[in-house]
Amino acid sequence: MEESDYKLGKRTVIKRNSNQLFIGIKMKADFFIVVFSILSFSFASLITFFVAIKAELSFFICVWLFAFASAILFLAYIFIWNLFGSEIIRIYSDKLIFERRLLNFKIIKSVFDTNKIRNIRIPTASEIIPSPAHSYDWFKISGGNIAFDYDEDIYTFGIDLTKSEASEIIAVIQKDVS
Repeated sequence: MEESDYKLGKRTVIKRNSNQLFIGIKMKADFFIVVFSILSFSFASLITFFVAIKAELSFFICVWLFAFASAILFLAYIFIWNLFGSEIIRIYSDKLIFERRLLNFKIIKSVFDTNKIRNIRIPTASEIIPSPAHSYDWFKISGGNIAFDYDEDIYTFGIDLTKSEASEIIAVIQKDVS
């Protein structure tokens, strides 16, 4: 296998060497999501702070503070993911390794046997919309524009890729997974 290294757009790198294909996709910071998460984070933090100062710590207040603290952490995660997240795909002769990384820490890692991967494609709307697994797609922390079948499930990656970028990545992957 020949060695090659090229960029696909501003945020995708594809590297091929003798034993692996590497695809790195950086998140595209979505201005609306970043502003939404900052404003929501600020609002939730202020409310939580003022309630904690003014209220007696009853069971209801403790539950309420815990819920708001959880929401604050979720909003912080969305903000950081949209600015610093990346998806890494490594394909070897016998396995495909998919990772979602945040500030160089693995937050998701999945390993797939390449012999069981079928039908790599751009997912159709009917494959994405009804699925509860894609409920976080709006926040750009799950889902993607590249899908494949594995056993009985559909897996996706390539959050916020254009169809042309997804098509090009699919063509590269299909050379290694078949």
